[in-house]
Amino acid sequence: MRNRLIIAVTAVSLSVLALSHAGEVPPPTDGSANAQFRRTVDPSPRAASGRATFRVSNSGAKQTCTIQISDLTLTDFGIFIGASPTPDTNSLISGVAPLNRTNLKKGTWSRILTGVNGAPLEFDVPNLNDLAGGTIYIAGAEDNALESGVTNITGCATNITGTTTNITGCVTNTYFGIPLNTGGTGTVSTILWAPIPPILAKPAEFNYRNSLNMDLPPAPAPSPSAKGKVSVKFNNSQGQSILDIQGSNLTAGQTYTVFIGDTTNNPPFVLVDAGTMTSNKNGSDQQFLRDTKFGDPLPFQARDVIDLSGRVIQIRDAFGEVHLRGIIP
Repeated sequence: MRNRLIIAVTAVSLSVLALSHAGEVPPPTDGSANAQFRRTVDPSPRAASGRATFRVSNSGAKQTCTIQISDLTLTDFGIFIGASPTPDTNSLISGVAPLNRTNLKKGTWSRILTGVNGAPLEFDVPNLNDLAGGTIYIAGAEDNALESGVTNITGCATNITGTTTNITGCVTNTYFGIPLNTGGTGTVSTILWAPIPPILAKPAEFNYRNSLNMDLPPAPAPSPSAKGKVSVKFNNSQGQSILDIQGSNLTAGQTYTVFIGDTTNNPPFVLVDAGTMTSNKNGSDQQFLRDTKFGDPLPFQARDVIDLSGRVIQIRDAFGEVHLRGIIP
């Protein structure tokens, strides 16, 4: 839990941070939306996870946000919210409310925020649907520990030494030495985040599932008998994304890594190290699995697997040789 994303926090009204809407605010839609929290460190071992549920009922008269977190055994955590679609250390976020720990041994936390004839007052927006497209965070107030912190964003590890750090392909501008106090600005250490989806009457209508086979590179292929498949699943009702990459009949005894294109554009694009695959006993079968149900972050901290659709993907060995290649469906 020492590896955390450090984000600037401000007491500015959330209405300033919320997504802009032209004209009058439309009436709220009765329905629900679920988002699964995922870790800000990528890659990371499985640990804390949870869910944020947004619900509007009775023609908008009752609006609730329920936060449930498990396997978080540290102390001092709160709920924060921001307007950026994915987390970065340049974005301002606003405090919502502290979390309530319900079981020390299991590391479970919860909070239910309720609004009548509008969104809960803690969010400072007319309706919960106004938050759609933004992000919700679980963070601790550790502004005094910044210089010993480590932030990992989309596979880039940055050791923070007290100065502003910029790495190509990663946003890592961090503010130092700003006290966290009421009515001012400061920093928080974020360990979990989730995208806020739109509240829909029938969320399941936007479920998505697909798969594509991977191909061998031009001859001579380093694993001439290899086969691979990329499978994706998005359960909008649960807010769950699954990315499953499998390779078989690979040359045994090698370490394999998944590389994914940073955009869907035609070349030139950059292939980024997304993480090491897990092997069977002799290493001929490999798998790369990310499931937000368990708090796994998606590559590039994507909001869902649909955002990764169309990107080039490769399975490489430790020498940089491409054994399989394909497209995320």
